[in-house]
Amino acid sequence: MPGGEGKYYTVEVVPQSARNKVGCIDVSYSADCPGDACGITGLARNFVGASGDCFLGDTVTISPTPSRPVERVRVEVRDVRACGR
Repeated sequence: MPGGEGKYYTVEVVPQSARNKVGCIDVSYSADCPGDACGITGLARNFVGASGDCFLGDTVTISPTPSRPVERVRVEVRDVRACGR
């Protein structure tokens, strides 16, 4: 999702059943631009994922901002762990 400051963000929801088990998670992700070498990796720490709304849920800034338009960026989860593990 493009942001108001030219930044790219991802917002996701964690199912309630998973939140009840671990409380929060650390999510490793990669952002790729098919046909380009923009490979960016990141870690969203203490992710609760309670809402799909950027104002109420967890919002992660993809940094550095990919060089391609937002609709050409693919974000994939690489690993999920309970917070702090």
